[in-house]
Amino acid sequence: MNRGLKMASVTALYLALASGAFARTPEITEKPDPALGITLFAPKKVKSIGVNQGLLKMDRISWRVYPIIYQTMDKVHKQAAMEIDTLGPMNGGFTNAPLTVNIDGQVTTTPVTWTSLDTLFGDNAVSTKIALRDATFRKLAGATEVYLTILVPGTTDRYTAHLTGEHLAVFKTMLTKYDELEPHEDAAK
Repeated sequence: MNRGLKMASVTALYLALASGAFARTPEITEKPDPALGITLFAPKKVKSIGVNQGLLKMDRISWRVYPIIYQTMDKVHKQAAMEIDTLGPMNGGFTNAPLTVNIDGQVTTTPVTWTSLDTLFGDNAVSTKIALRDATFRKLAGATEVYLTILVPGTTDRYTAHLTGEHLAVFKTMLTKYDELEPHEDAAK
């Protein structure tokens, strides 16, 4: 095999791997909680998104963004939610900060209450769960580009994450699971 053909083959394989062409379907865990009368469905593994932000882009903020599904044990109700966990040097954390969501150029900002925890190493862990309406869940699952931005009130601080194809594939997988669960759309009408 000549050198040029070998390089072209290696380049094609690299591009296929980088694009996620060989990506496996994310596994879903199912956790019944009889005390609350629900079953929780969540991705088994969630890849974090590392973003350098802050002054001189030296602050490393780690994001984990993924959908979860709650279904009542009697299978009469189900609800999807988006969990957002962040970790990093975020000026002491925050509890009330709007979240701006950009799905393929459609931008929405919503007020969000966050849970803030100090960590052992001085970083802040901030997380929230946001209920997803059916149409929003479907937009996220079908999106090609999604940005999430936390705007901290009273400061110039903002934290942004870009969800890649790999992260959006988790939303697609979870939407498929959501559609499989009862009640089905037709049964609810």
